[in-house]
Amino acid sequence: MAMTWNDRRFYRGVVTFAQKHKWHISPYLFSDTFIPRGWPGDGAITCYAPHMDDFLQSLKVPIVDVSFEELPAHIARVQVDNAKIAALAVDHFMNRGYKHFAYYFWPGIEVNQDRGRHFVRILRERGVPESHIHSLEQTPYDLFGNWAAYQRYLLDQIGKLPRPIAVFAGQDNLGPALSRSVI
Repeated sequence: MAMTWNDRRFYRGVVTFAQKHKWHISPYLFSDTFIPRGWPGDGAITCYAPHMDDFLQSLKVPIVDVSFEELPAHIARVQVDNAKIAALAVDHFMNRGYKHFAYYFWPGIEVNQDRGRHFVRILRERGVPESHIHSLEQTPYDLFGNWAAYQRYLLDQIGKLPRPIAVFAGQDNLGPALSRSVI
């Protein structure tokens, strides 16, 4: 598997399928920083990146991608439904009485942008005023090595938001990152 993100449900599903079909599976063979040459696999589950295209084409095995990247036509894809994910988040928050909402995202990550567009659209469709819809940007990469600056960047944004507020994270790892910063 060539993955640049992690979701335990995804891995559990792959492992369950592999066990039923008596496959040998090693999720550590691929990453975007290490691609083994001469790998004798029967198929590849990828989180596609353009720099991996030549390698993936050379495999001559079935390939299924789970990313949000634009793909060459020869690669099959399975994706999550970002509109449904956003709708579930909106339902969850509104059922709990929230009136103010924020979307926490990585700038430049297309899947985050897509989920955010759906989140905002659904809130608007449900009558939430524009003034009650906010955004939080993940801390820039250059601040990751400085915990105090990392937290300050997030806390400065959070400090400007109304309370109480429901925050929807654009990807799984952002929720804990935000929680660690505000607790």
